[in-house]
Parts: sequence; structure tokens; C-alpha cells
Amino acid sequence: MKRTYLELIISLFGLSLLGLSFGTAAPALAHGGIEAGPYELVLGWVNEPPLLGEHNAVYLKVINSQTHEPVAGLNTLEIAVTVGGQTRPLQLSHLLGGQPGEYAASFIPTVRGVYTVQLSGKIEEQEVNVTAEIEEVEPAADYQFPTTIASLPELSQQLTILQNENQSLQATVTFTRWLALGGLVSGLAGLGLGIFCFLRK
Repeated sequence: MKRTYLELIISLFGLSLLGLSFGTAAPALAHGGIEAGPYELVLGWVNEPPLLGEHNAVYLKVINSQTHEPVAGLNTLEIAVTVGGQTRPLQLSHLLGGQPGEYAASFIPTVRGVYTVQLSGKIEEQEVNVTAEIEEVEPAADYQFPTTIASLPELSQQLTILQNENQSLQATVTFTRWLALGGLVSGLAGLGLGIFCFLRK
């Protein structure tokens, strides 16, 4: 049991370090042609396919539809992601190593499924309120070779199960000890009573 805990902890630590080094290559774009006034928005993931438990980022590109020029400095635009009824605001910043008009909002997807992106605020003077779904997050095991490694969420779930089993085992051991102690006390009491009765004869 102790060895299993140690292996899980080492795997969690290793995957955490691996997640810090996600790439900055040009992303495959999941959604293009989203119009917001005079602007065209492109939404997707920085790293595709998006994999469960691996560091990634929402990709956003903003172009002026009239001039076809990228739009820089989106300080007044807010971004959030929703999955499974839970929403989290993200920090939008210029895509590292990207072109002008390219932005990223990094996080680690820990639930399989389709994530919904909400954009609100302003692009320059244009009010924006856009909601769009991006590509579904998939299990990393489908792309691993030659061996598969459980993702951080899967390892956390396994660790929780082991902890619950360990607590249940400890409770059983404690109950058994008390039961044995009770049997010992009862036996000693019976022995004492027998000796007492024998001496009175």
C-alpha cells in the first residue's frame, strides 16, 4: 500500500513538471469567422488536440475585417471558460512567440468534454459579447506511446480511492483490536471468577 502511494505521488510530481513546458507553436484553429462588429475573431486551443490534465491555453486572434490588420492591446476584453456548469475567468495575454493580434489564456483542463469560451467587454470601441465552443478535451492516453500514463485528474482520483480504502482498513483494524481487547478482558474476568469460586469451596 505504501509503495502504491509513493508511485502515485511521484507520477503526480512528474506530470506537473511536464505540464509546465507546453509549446508555443502555431495552433490548429478550431473556430474562425466569428464576427463582432467590424472585427473577426478566431477561437481555439493553443495546443491541439487538447488533452486531459495537460497545460494548454485558449487561443484568440482578432483581425479588423475592413483593414485585415491584427488588433493589439485588448486590455478591455475579458475571457472565461465553462464546462460542466462551472465557469472560471482567465487572464488574457499576448501569445508567447505569436504574431500581433494573437492572444492566449492558459489553464489546465481537468475534465473531459467540450469547453465553452465567453468573451465580453470591448475591442477598441466595439462592445463584445461572444460565446463559442472549442474542440473537445480528450484523454491523453489515446496519444501516448509506448506506455500510457494516467493523467493528473485520473491519478488524483486513484489516490482518493486509495486513501478512502486505507481509512476503511484502519477503521477495521481499530475495531478488531478493540474487539480482541474486549475478548481478553472478558476472558480474564471469567478466569478470575472461576478462581474466586474455586477458593470459596
